[in-house]
Amino acid sequence: MMDKVIYKYDMNPGEDGVTLLKMPGAAILLDVQPQPGQGLQLWALVDKLQPPETRKFKFYNTGEKLPPYPGEHVKTIQAFELAMSGPSPIVMHIFEVPNHGTN
Repeated sequence: MMDKVIYKYDMNPGEDGVTLLKMPGAAILLDVQPQPGQGLQLWALVDKLQPPETRKFKFYNTGEKLPPYPGEHVKTIQAFELAMSGPSPIVMHIFEVPNHGTN
């Protein structure tokens, strides 16, 4: 039996550019967008009956050096409302990184 629902997760990266999210296993990522007053958010289709797993996301800036395998590309965000230094947008490239069994 499945119990599907769309959940929203806080996606704001830490100082190291990494976000760890605990969500039901096999969740399907739907979108990532800035939401006014809440920062960057991720929406995922989840089956609430699945056991939780931790998923790791890494943010890279345009021009930043990436490792040989940065993970699977999730989304590129241009976010004017997240920019702290004026009208130029922040452009972030989000990748999901394999967690190697970390739950």
